[in-house]
Amino acid sequence: MEWSLPSVVKALILSTITISTVAGNGLVLIAVLRRKKSVLKSATHVFILNLSLADFLVGILVMPFLAIFDVTGKCDYGRSFCTAFHVTHYWLCSASILSVTAICIERYIGVRFPLKHYKFIDMRRAAQACGTIWIIAGGLSLAPLIWPAFPDDPYDCPPNLLIKPLVKVMVCTFYSLCFVMVVCYSKIYCIVISHLEANEKRRGSQQGRNSLISHGETTSEVSSEGSRRSSGSEHSRVSYRQATEKTETVKVCRKKQASLSKKLAVVVSTVLVCYFPYFTTFLMEDALVPPKIVMALGWLRYFNSCLNPFIYAAMLKTFRDAISDCLKDYFPPWTTT
Repeated sequence: MEWSLPSVVKALILSTITISTVAGNGLVLIAVLRRKKSVLKSATHVFILNLSLADFLVGILVMPFLAIFDVTGKCDYGRSFCTAFHVTHYWLCSASILSVTAICIERYIGVRFPLKHYKFIDMRRAAQACGTIWIIAGGLSLAPLIWPAFPDDPYDCPPNLLIKPLVKVMVCTFYSLCFVMVVCYSKIYCIVISHLEANEKRRGSQQGRNSLISHGETTSEVSSEGSRRSSGSEHSRVSYRQATEKTETVKVCRKKQASLSKKLAVVVSTVLVCYFPYFTTFLMEDALVPPKIVMALGWLRYFNSCLNPFIYAAMLKTFRDAISDCLKDYFPPWTTT
């Protein structure tokens, strides 16, 4: 092929995205594996690590060849490679979005059941869930083998194999997972809002009570209440204190879970923004969406894999510290003052 200026610019942009995806997610994997005990503290971190693994493999096994297809407009590797490429392509992308869905479900459980969360989803169950994600994604990736519809030319390997049954599977799967994500975060939002409203009412009631006591309007009531409490049994006082401590523990745990959910909402929102336009084109007629637009939206989807490591570092202090320590060990001149 003849290299023109647009082709060179396109190759540079796609190469930058690919290299950033591999380097960023690879750094996350190395940093986490070096500090497993301090980083992998919860099921959330296990799912994030699984997502980073899927994105890393996308950068290694999918993006380079997709960039070659996009820049050169052809595939010189034969039909077997083309089949393997599409199976790998669908497998890794499915694992990526399934991992994000698992994060949403785990966050909902964490906010809804803050005290029982670690019993429902411990590290062992999180690892089993990640294994299930890869098995389900592998099943979805077999679609190109079940409905083979490759061009007659063995060296013609279209990057987006638009087979009608396959398109139906992809669209239904994607929108179903999007529905689950939206429902989970909607419920998280409702729980957080109701929790804030309850805190405001409790704070207002306490302020009103303190105001009455300060003006001496309820001194007798307070005295009589104090005498009744002093005459109560020790068992009642212990039960009351335990109930109060449990309520405070629930509030603290829920606050931590809600805070983590807010941070991870950036990951979920980015996935939806990057994936939604691409899958929406499948619902339109081919004539309405030029192939170049479809390819550009496809790269927008892959760009999400490039963004995720930066989101982890920006939003999650545990991952940020692990990545920083990893960089200090491998590139000590960068950290000298």
